[in-house]
This record gives sequence, C-alpha cells and structure tokens, in this order.
Amino acid sequence: MTIEQLETLADGLTVSACGRTLVVDRMRVRAAKSGHDIHFIVAGTDLAPRVHLAANQLASSSWEQMSNVLRHVVARLACQN
Repeated sequence: MTIEQLETLADGLTVSACGRTLVVDRMRVRAAKSGHDIHFIVAGTDLAPRVHLAANQLASSSWEQMSNVLRHVVARLACQN
C-alpha cells in the first residue's frame, strides 16, 4: 500500500465502538526517518490519534490490515473516553 492509497481509503472509514459510529477524517501520512507518521481526527470528537509505522510496514500491508489497525486505534481511544 502507498501513502496516497492509505490517505484516500482511510478518509471516511467508519468504526463502530462502544455503541457509537465513528468516522476517520483528515488522514495525513508523512514520511519519517524510521517509517511513517499517521495523523487523523475522529469526526465529531476531540480525538486526534497519531500512529507510527515502521519503514516497511505500510508498503507490505494490505488495505484490510491497515483498516484493522485504524479501527483498533479508534475503538480503543473512543471507549476510554
């Protein structure tokens, strides 16, 4: 998966967590020295998670794998608040 693919596919990703439906918005991926930094907001909340991926993790991941990672992050944060 490329950075552009992840940004395009993740914007609008819906996540069901703790009785709510949440939406990933404004996904940005930036190259970092040791991989990629992913930033996004969860629409309608104050949540703005950041995730760091190792250098080869994004390139070797499928959309299903990355969507599972994003859903896990959003659900975990949403259910803590």
